[in-house]
Amino acid sequence: MCKARRGLILLALTLLLLGCGGPAGNTAHRPDVVITQQKQFHTVTVHIGALVKVSLPTLSGFNPWTAPVSSDTAILKPVDASQQPRSTKQLTVVDYRALKAGTVRLESGASVHCGRFEMCPDLIRAWIVSVRVE
Repeated sequence: MCKARRGLILLALTLLLLGCGGPAGNTAHRPDVVITQQKQFHTVTVHIGALVKVSLPTLSGFNPWTAPVSSDTAILKPVDASQQPRSTKQLTVVDYRALKAGTVRLESGASVHCGRFEMCPDLIRAWIVSVRVE
């Protein structure tokens, strides 16, 4: 009887961890769509209510990407009201929520990285993606 009870308790704890807060059951911040640099000049289709993550790795010789700007925040709005990217030297990440049907453009830029006291060309690399919300 004691072994059966222990087995049931272990099974209940396992199910609780998997279904209610363990890594497999926690979908609160899991994006529905991840848009990367490879989607540049493409159109990505998402559904209303979708969580869209933009993840742009820093290019060699460039500064990190600016936070991508939505052409219509009534359609695709940054989750963080300040629209500040979670940036490191290697990656710029911004989350958006698809609010209603329509098409928007996300635009970002990255300037050339120059050392201190270096002549620096005034070059910016652009990144543009269209997002269609259905």
